[in-house]
Amino acid sequence: SPCAQIANITPTSLIPTMSKLVIYDVPKTLYKTNQQSLLKALRPKIANDKQDNAYVFLQSGIHHFRHSTDHEHLFRQESYFKYLFGVDTNDCYAAMNVASGKTYLFVAKDPEAFAIWKGKITPPEHYEKEWGFEKCSYHGEYNPCIWNETDQNDLAEWAKGKDLYVLRGTNSDSNLKIKEPEFQGIDKAKSVNRDILFEILSECRVFKSDEELDLMRHINKVSSDAHIAVIKKIQPGMYESEMESLFLHRVYSRGGCRFVSYNCICATGENNAVLHYPYNDKEMKDGAMCLYDMGGEYNCYASDITCSFPVNGKFTSDQAMIYNIVLDSQLAVFKAMKPGVSFVDMHRLSERVIVTGLRDNGILKGDVDEMKKHFIGSYFMCHGLGHFLGIDTHDVGGYPENGPKRIQEPGVKNLRTSRILQPRMVITVEPGLYFNRILLKQAKNNDKISHFFNWDVIERFMDFGGVRIEDNVIITEDGIENMTMCPRTVEELEKTARGEEIKEFVHPKIWKNV
Repeated sequence: SPCAQIANITPTSLIPTMSKLVIYDVPKTLYKTNQQSLLKALRPKIANDKQDNAYVFLQSGIHHFRHSTDHEHLFRQESYFKYLFGVDTNDCYAAMNVASGKTYLFVAKDPEAFAIWKGKITPPEHYEKEWGFEKCSYHGEYNPCIWNETDQNDLAEWAKGKDLYVLRGTNSDSNLKIKEPEFQGIDKAKSVNRDILFEILSECRVFKSDEELDLMRHINKVSSDAHIAVIKKIQPGMYESEMESLFLHRVYSRGGCRFVSYNCICATGENNAVLHYPYNDKEMKDGAMCLYDMGGEYNCYASDITCSFPVNGKFTSDQAMIYNIVLDSQLAVFKAMKPGVSFVDMHRLSERVIVTGLRDNGILKGDVDEMKKHFIGSYFMCHGLGHFLGIDTHDVGGYPENGPKRIQEPGVKNLRTSRILQPRMVITVEPGLYFNRILLKQAKNNDKISHFFNWDVIERFMDFGGVRIEDNVIITEDGIENMTMCPRTVEELEKTARGEEIKEFVHPKIWKNV
């Protein structure tokens, strides 16, 4: 239940820095808990006398290849499948009976030659013993290049006469459709319901279990330590690629993260204003600001952390001024977040603090309320305040069918959710302040708003880029827990850049706001 007490919250700033590889043992109960959450939500939607014949039915991810070659991309499980069943096997199917909760797995039968290239073939009994499936069966011969041309007659025989509940829907972040299960003979099922599972399972993913929260605390610790290693190492004359390489090394060698949650963003200088800067190939100049947005992924669960700091480790007065405006914005949100609060209101609060800070420091001029009416904040923070986080970086459930709709106004329309905050939601808080040439040119050419901008002062910042500060928080019963453990004040960042250890950060990790 989203309103259940969150257990085992620790003051994460006191956890020691990881000095060697730590393998986090993910409990199998995590997936049993997820299954029970789905059954609790799904059973009221299906008549009692229909539940014995009703099965949730999902298809795993498949191997992908580089264009027309036989180069295999590293396999990462499809997120809904991973959330519910846990196994990382590709080209398989899984089912769960709605009445009993018993689960069934159907894997490809690998040819003997497979072992020469890939190692020991996993027998079906392994999944029954280690993962708790009632039964694991083969669905056909494995063909990695023509996966849908395997012999799936046995799977078709199993499906005969059953009521299958499958996923059909559109991801509100990517606008891409969820892939429905496909196999030869699916038409032999008594029925295939595509209408209700997507919304219900997506909603389950919004509210994290104790096991999920502990896992996400771990990956935040791993990623925070890697960010700190980058801050300590960086020097003028180094390249952005070196810092990306260091981060990737740290999360893998210390935290076992073979994947990252998204492509690392390692921007410096003017490129800080490019929200998803993709290149990471520039030399880092003395006097420039860095904006490093990077997060490790462990067992498919994500972290998403951004640190901004000077290349040379010492803030100028202008850099400190802009940085502190963004930090004040984040802290204002932290002090206000709690169950029952609208995330739209948190975005607007963040924007207001940024606009007020710019006005008070001479970059903007005029009445803050008037600037709000003209959406001046959206010219400096051109993205939403944050997004759900979980088994995907931009996790599902932001705009459910029966939830608050996206508000079509500058700034707020970029929010990835407009929902009311509830306990056990995990969400990022990432205010940013950017001097983006395209947006500022639009503002300057707009006679209705140009007078709010002090253009002589803004010219001083046109090569500045920007600042973003991003932490990952859990909504608790009476406030938030911030899982991210990075230096955040100017003093903390400068100490870290000098190689000093910080035993406890200035700002608390547990915020009680009720």
